[in-house]
Amino acid sequence: MQRFRYLLAVLLAFALVAAACGDDDDDEPGATDTTSAGSEIPDGPTITIGAQDFGESAILAQVYGQALEAAGYEVSYQ
Repeated sequence: MQRFRYLLAVLLAFALVAAACGDDDDDEPGATDTTSAGSEIPDGPTITIGAQDFGESAILAQVYGQALEAAGYEVSYQ
């Protein structure tokens, strides 16, 4: 049993080190920016987000609505 715990601890430590070695490519020259000025918001009607009458649904409606508003869309809630 002691050997199993030691092996598990070594594997867990290896997994943490391997995960920490990951790199994102956001700081490389030429990386695409999803919020660049070149992406224009199409004209159209206000986006209506519907929600049911319970907490989780209302929270999700707010999450989606605020994300759309941050992107420049007009949002209404129903």
